Amino acid sequence: MNKEIFGWLMYDFANSAFATIILATLLPFYFIRYVAPNEISFYFLGFKFTSYASALWGYAISISMLLVALFAPILGTISDFYYKRKRFLFFFCYLGCILTSLLYFVEIGDYWLAIFLFISANMAFALGNVFYNAFLKDIVSEKEMDLVSGKGFAYGYFGGGILLLFSLLIISKYKSFGLSSQIMAIRISFIIVAIWWAVFSIPTFIFLKEKKGSIEPYDLSTFFQTLKKIKHFKEALKFLIAFFFYNEGVQTVIALATVFVTNELLLDEITLIEVLLFIQFISIPTTILWGKIAKKIGTKKALIVILSLWLGIILYAYIMKRILEFWILGGMVGCILGGTQALSRSFYTLFIPKKHSAEFFGFYTISHKFAAIIGPFSFGLIHDITGNLRYSILFIAIFFILGIIILITVNDKKLIRSFYEKDKNYYYFRACN
Repeated sequence: MNKEIFGWLMYDFANSAFATIILATLLPFYFIRYVAPNEISFYFLGFKFTSYASALWGYAISISMLLVALFAPILGTISDFYYKRKRFLFFFCYLGCILTSLLYFVEIGDYWLAIFLFISANMAFALGNVFYNAFLKDIVSEKEMDLVSGKGFAYGYFGGGILLLFSLLIISKYKSFGLSSQIMAIRISFIIVAIWWAVFSIPTFIFLKEKKGSIEPYDLSTFFQTLKKIKHFKEALKFLIAFFFYNEGVQTVIALATVFVTNELLLDEITLIEVLLFIQFISIPTTILWGKIAKKIGTKKALIVILSLWLGIILYAYIMKRILEFWILGGMVGCILGGTQALSRSFYTLFIPKKHSAEFFGFYTISHKFAAIIGPFSFGLIHDITGNLRYSILFIAIFFILGIIILITVNDKKLIRSFYEKDKNYYYFRACN
């Protein structure tokens, strides 16, 4: 393995600590169980609203992803033209680390502080991934994209899993670490996440090289040109629409599964971490396995199989009532979660121009993050309206059904290539059969 690929993989190893502990596990558990009351009343535009804590968490995710969706394509375009992807990645990486460490100061009743810090840190995490993803096409050939992309997620699950295991040790044996309570152990875990992310990102910035080229001037009109460019890549556009829908389901499950089981199954933090550790370590070999399966049957077919399995998982979660069933569900999710993310990322790279990879990955992130807007918002809204989280879970199935239907229409036999030609200040694109 060359150093540049290793450096790229290590960022997944580093920042997946945030995804695992802050986004998916301890922070939402801490917020629901300890920080916020079950119902929260607040005033907005002069009107009084009352919301469940679980719904409010869904809204916080939606707000952060809405802001990412607005900024990602603009920042991606700037980084492509000025060849500053690495600097943008560095900035958002360490901004995210600082904001994550500040979560330590969130105590019982500080639910607005928790929401503010989470929204800010989640934005930094997601915007950094725009530039991280854009490096993939620079460091590997098309034939190796599925495999390397899968390895990236495997590194992430391994890194996140190790830190989650350490958090389990701290929380379950908090007295042995000289801590006063499990609540303090959870807060200390937030600082550890920040340190882990900061330290293990260092190889990325040492080994990952910025590809140089001629610098072209940038102005705000460039962003709007990107909107025109994407229309010339019909298969990429169709895939983005399919991805938008099925990723609604995936991102909602990732972000709000902890909220669901904390409320419905009344899980304690130890059992929750144990199940999520189980998911993490199952995901490592299965993510790589899906890369190999995609190489044999095709990425599109592999994705359709995975999404069909997701649909079954959602229906199973709706009727789940026992902790044993949650363990079974966790095993099922672990088998397909990494494959979904890795194959989606590598499949999209087949349809976009290499020179403008960060710009086009900005739009990939838009689809990705708008999914994390509508899905969690719908989850929270349905809970607020019905008072029943199981209806919120069942609603997610619609996203997977729509995603599968649209993905089937994507023509992966006719890959679209771009030939960037500058002539009288216009961009021309042509399809290559």
